[in-house]
Amino acid sequence: MRNWHREPNIVALKDTADMEHTAETLAATRGMDFAVLQGFEHLMLPCFALGGAGAFGIVHNLVPRRWWSCMRRSWLGTGRGQTS
Repeated sequence: MRNWHREPNIVALKDTADMEHTAETLAATRGMDFAVLQGFEHLMLPCFALGGAGAFGIVHNLVPRRWWSCMRRSWLGTGRGQTS
């Protein structure tokens, strides 16, 4: 892993790699004033669970109400398999 997170002018990273890379990045930057943002919708929740600071994605910007409705149901553990 490059030491980009130690550069004073770099304060965040949008991670679009696999979850293994995201977990390594979060571990390397734990305790630092550095934000890791997830770039894939399907990895948002695991990234948040490991300490990710946010996300950039396409789906939640195209259909935000529907996306957040699905996320709320996922966070609450209800509505599995429901689409509306």
